[in-house]
Amino acid sequence: MTLEEYFQTQVRKLASSSRKDQDHLLIELCCEGLNLSWSDFQLTKSKRALSAPEIKGLNDWIEQWLSGKPLAYITGFKEFFGHRFICDSRALIPRHETEILVERALSYLPENGSQKVIDIGTGTGCIGLSLSKKRPDSSVLLIDASAEALELAKENAACLRLKNVSTIHGTVDRQFEMPISGWEKETIDLIVANPPYIASDDSRVEESVRAFEPNLALFAEDDGFACLKSWAHWAYRYLKPGGCYIFEFGQGQEDDLARFLGELPFSSTEILQDYSQISRFFVLTK
Repeated sequence: MTLEEYFQTQVRKLASSSRKDQDHLLIELCCEGLNLSWSDFQLTKSKRALSAPEIKGLNDWIEQWLSGKPLAYITGFKEFFGHRFICDSRALIPRHETEILVERALSYLPENGSQKVIDIGTGTGCIGLSLSKKRPDSSVLLIDASAEALELAKENAACLRLKNVSTIHGTVDRQFEMPISGWEKETIDLIVANPPYIASDDSRVEESVRAFEPNLALFAEDDGFACLKSWAHWAYRYLKPGGCYIFEFGQGQEDDLARFLGELPFSSTEILQDYSQISRFFVLTK
């Protein structure tokens, strides 16, 4: 059986499936399973013969996908900001919209500067490590409440061959004190974060997300606002004057967050939109 024959067979089988973008995702599954680029898939699919083990492996991946398991957890990788990150159930799957946060954060980091950057709730490390890759002279500190997620971030740092990266296992709240020297209050140039911001009873959360991605990184108390508020307090204490805190928040939280942040003494506040023109990121300057 050729790759094209296999692909068309699966397309027909999935014709009644409710999975979105199934053709696109099937191609991605085949490419990852067979170590092909998208262009290789298109150029060789009519001639590429599949072995029995390859067919078995692809069938297993498709079965997992139909059960609702996210594609990134099946393949074990996710592309983010031009790099491939190891991805599994220890951490949230990086979302492309979060690349907007990275782009904006880079504007605060001179190309040849030795800045101090903290990534709170780092997960896979996709934000902090992307910044480290682009600004190798900066020092980046990754913090996460999950020891398992932090190990995943370390694995990704090793794969990207990054050296100026440190980690702390801990829960950031208003009373959290930095346990290592060199990262004292009012010395940090940039803090970035993608906090848990979903209320536990939010019915808009996809079942596959709720079932497979780590709840610790998704849900927060106070109707989703607990970490958004406490991390902003903490960031203000540790940023140097002129330093910046950029973080992601959920749809519909903008007005309540703006009122809360207005009570903190940041010198300026800006809101960025995601690719769907939905307010998604706050940029706070001390």
